[in-house]
Amino acid sequence: MKTSYQLLAIGLLVATNACQTEPNPVQQTDNVAISNVGTLKKKPFESIDIVFQQYEINTSRDTTIIYPNGSTLAIAKNSFVKANGQPATGTLQIQYRELHNPYEIWLSGIPMAVQNKAQSPQLESAGMLEIHASQNGEALQLQTGKSVKVAMISEQADTNYNLYYLDSVAQNWQETEKNLAVTEMQSSSDKANTDSKQLQAAIEQVREKAAEKLPVQPQVAAPQRYRFHVKLDLSTFPEMKIYDGIEWEYADTKSSNNPINNPWVTDNTWLSMELERTNKKDIYLLTLRDHTRSYSAKVRPVFEAADLADAQAIYDEHFEIYQKYVAKKEAQVLEQQALIAQRKNREQALQTVSRTFEITAMGVWNSDRIISEPNTSYVVNVSFELDKQPCKAVKVYMIDRALNSVYYAYELPRLSFHSEHDNTLLVVTDKGELGIATAKQFEKLGSRTEQHAFQLKKIAFNATDSPEKLRDIINKHLTGKNRI
Repeated sequence: MKTSYQLLAIGLLVATNACQTEPNPVQQTDNVAISNVGTLKKKPFESIDIVFQQYEINTSRDTTIIYPNGSTLAIAKNSFVKANGQPATGTLQIQYRELHNPYEIWLSGIPMAVQNKAQSPQLESAGMLEIHASQNGEALQLQTGKSVKVAMISEQADTNYNLYYLDSVAQNWQETEKNLAVTEMQSSSDKANTDSKQLQAAIEQVREKAAEKLPVQPQVAAPQRYRFHVKLDLSTFPEMKIYDGIEWEYADTKSSNNPINNPWVTDNTWLSMELERTNKKDIYLLTLRDHTRSYSAKVRPVFEAADLADAQAIYDEHFEIYQKYVAKKEAQVLEQQALIAQRKNREQALQTVSRTFEITAMGVWNSDRIISEPNTSYVVNVSFELDKQPCKAVKVYMIDRALNSVYYAYELPRLSFHSEHDNTLLVVTDKGELGIATAKQFEKLGSRTEQHAFQLKKIAFNATDSPEKLRDIINKHLTGKNRI
């Protein structure tokens, strides 16, 4: 891994560092419009959300990403472009997550109404994904003609689910493909083996990344070996003064390249220095450059005995940083392992299938069908009391577990619902409090109720709670099939 010398302060001693219409394709243009679905989301809380899995890919290689539940993304090389339409090269980051149940949909705030407004048809999901790509903090998009091939795990085995894209410009869901292909999934034992292989691959990746950042143990110079100093333009990189004590042992086999036979190497003042690890321990490829020429050789960084104590102190300081880095990465792997186990336990008793499709833009994609039985019951004037005290509701959601969907109350004080379904209300107040009303409160309501005050029970939670913890807290107020 190549590192410029201005980063070598750590480099040497730390790191070498997604109404029925005909499907319409999502339009791709050379002038890329970056997806901005955030403006459409109606999240209950900013601080609690379903986390994205983070992946790093190299644009020069075809890549297959395996999500913790077994879903896969096949990304062809050279697929991404910047906002100005120029190709994105090198390493980039993929942020990806899936939403499979009403709780995850609710927490994400992604709308399930086709037109994101009242009186709009509602979608029922068989699995939703959100994907973004970035490089150095800049959002990227798929270039014209490129796509990501998705095989997404689902608990819904019906074959009448279609593919929708959340259009952040039109502010609605655009149907792009009908009747997505469904494939039965592998057996539980095969899936367990796949999960184990995924985890092992993740652990190996951590080890490889960690090896790149392993600090170099200071070595004392060997008297019998030729070593040399190089002059650097410290006016350009003054922070490199702390490395004046480093010498370079010539470790190449070609005597003709040895600085002893090329005095200009040590006489010249170089503008930049790069080091690249080789496959031999403690041996690096040193490259020096100025405006007109360059020099490369295999070297071993060493210190005079008198400088070794100072170098060891720097090493010890950065080795602590290295250990924290490894601990953080291992924690991420363990978190992924926990997520795999959690999803596996939840899906053990359920039939799982895989739906295959291609996405042609970053953003939110949903495997959906329009709910055929719209809500026909309603309250004309609804109000809410939290722990028997009147409260002002700013966001009202109705979870319909039977339909794997979440309704957002666009037209308060009117509230529509399906009288034959088990409905759960989740209400966020103007004070950021969360209240819940269970299905029992809907039982006394007719097809038309002029006025009704829902009695909300306050959900005690912290803004720093994890999504899993908040889910457990909410489920304590629900029973059986109504748990989310």
